[in-house]
Amino acid sequence: MPNTVQGSYATPYETEAAQLYPLGQRLECPNGRTYRYAEMGATTAGEIAKLYQSEVNDNWDTLSLTSAIVAGDTSVAFTNGATDIKLNEFAGGYVIYEETDNLGEPHRIRANTATSPAGAGTVYLFKGDSFQVALGVTGNDVITLVKSPVKDIIITPASEPTGIVVGIPQVVIAVDQFGWVQTHGVASCLIDGTVFIAKELRPSESIAGAVAALDYDEVDDADTGVVGRCMEVAPDTEFGHLFISLEGL
Repeated sequence: MPNTVQGSYATPYETEAAQLYPLGQRLECPNGRTYRYAEMGATTAGEIAKLYQSEVNDNWDTLSLTSAIVAGDTSVAFTNGATDIKLNEFAGGYVIYEETDNLGEPHRIRANTATSPAGAGTVYLFKGDSFQVALGVTGNDVITLVKSPVKDIIITPASEPTGIVVGIPQVVIAVDQFGWVQTHGVASCLIDGTVFIAKELRPSESIAGAVAALDYDEVDDADTGVVGRCMEVAPDTEFGHLFISLEGL
C-alpha cells in the first residue's frame, strides 16, 4: 500500500467487517484532514466524536526465548505468559529486545502463531526485515510484544489514559470492525469543563472520551499530553471544534 491513501470527503465515514487496509494505514482527505485505519475493540461499539486510545497492554513482556536469535533471522520463538495469543493478533505490532545488553531493536510483526498460556509461540517479521543482533537463551535475554496501537482500540477512560491516544472516529465503528480515526485537522470532540480559544487540549480524566483544557501548572494534566488546540469555546459536556494534532502540526 502507499504511505498515504488519498481519499474523498466520504471515506472517513466508511466502515467494514472485513479488513481492507493494513492497520495504521494513513488517509488524507481533500481538506488536509488525516486519519489512521483502526480496528474497534471486541467489547463495546465505538462512539462518534470521542477520543480513543490503544488497548491496555497485557502481560506479553519479558518473554523468554525458546531458541537463540542469530543475526539475519526473520522470526523468533518464545514462551508465552499467562494470556492466550490469537492467530496474527500481533500483526502490525512490534517486538523488541528487553533486559539485555542489546536493548531495543524494534521490528514490525507480520504474523504470529496462536499460542496458549505458557505455550511456545513464534512471531514473524516483514519481508526485507531481520534481527540485527544475536540473542541467546538466557534469563536476561528476553523479548516484549506489543499490538498495533490501532488494533482493538477503546475509548479513553474517565481517568488518565491507560494507553496511547490514537484519534477520534467520525462515525460509529461496530465491535471488532474497521474504520478510520482522525489524527490531524479540524475535528469535533466531547468537551469537559471550560476550554480556551487557541489553547492546548488534553484527554479528560473525568469524562470518558472527552478532551479538557491542558494546565501546565497542574502536573497531572500536563503529563497526559496534548491532543490539539481549541477552536471554539463549546459548553461543558457538549461537542466542540478542535484542531487535532496527534500527528503533524
